Amino acid sequence: MPTQDDRAKRGAEILAALHSGFGGPRVLEPLKDVAPDLVAMVRDFAFGEIYARPGLDLKSRQLVTVAALAARNDFPMVLKAHLHAAMNLGWTREELVETLMQIGLYAGFPAAISALMTAREVFQERDAGGGAAAETARLFHFVFRPRDQRIHQLRRAERTRPPRARRARRDAAR
Repeated sequence: MPTQDDRAKRGAEILAALHSGFGGPRVLEPLKDVAPDLVAMVRDFAFGEIYARPGLDLKSRQLVTVAALAARNDFPMVLKAHLHAAMNLGWTREELVETLMQIGLYAGFPAAISALMTAREVFQERDAGGGAAAETARLFHFVFRPRDQRIHQLRRAERTRPPRARRARRDAAR
């Protein structure tokens, strides 16, 4: 039976293999100060136990993960991280696009379209050579910032809009 340290080590190795270049430890890094136990659980269980199981190689597991996230259609930042990881493991754009198109039959065309738009962003980030990947990491960090900081930042952005845009948005909400 593997020890907790074995699972943590395996999980960290698998995370590094999946997310090198896009995020590596940064995928979970923003949560370390908020929920370090959750970071350890995800690393140790999801990656140190589930991803490390025999029966499927890491590349195949990653494609299953991409398909599942695309079908759920509610975690675009996580899907983006796993699309980067799939490409890091050798899946081609064509293979990923075909996988995401297949989602349309079973999860609905809106899920497939959303996933393909996310894939398009990933392809553009990789073509840009990392500049856009840094922006994605910044957005990922924004999502995991404490709630009050996010609200403050959104309110500040709202105040900087021109008065006509604020009025139109307020009237649309009524």
